[in-house]
Amino acid sequence: MALTDDVVRRAEDLLERHTLRASDAIQLASALQSSDRLDIVASGALAFVSADTRLLAAAEREGLMTVDPSTHG
Repeated sequence: MALTDDVVRRAEDLLERHTLRASDAIQLASALQSSDRLDIVASGALAFVSADTRLLAAAEREGLMTVDPSTHG
């Protein structure tokens, strides 16, 4: 996904709501944008994968299903 103005605006909003690094906000904003386009959040078909607990917590608060690969052996 391209770094569009919509993704940048969404990342800025995420930075106001969560304690994230800018690059993490861009990553999460991109995932949320993709999720919106695909309209699959409710189905659980899209998982946000990260080992960063702060980023995972923000993704969960934003309504994404999350997976922490460091907890799966």
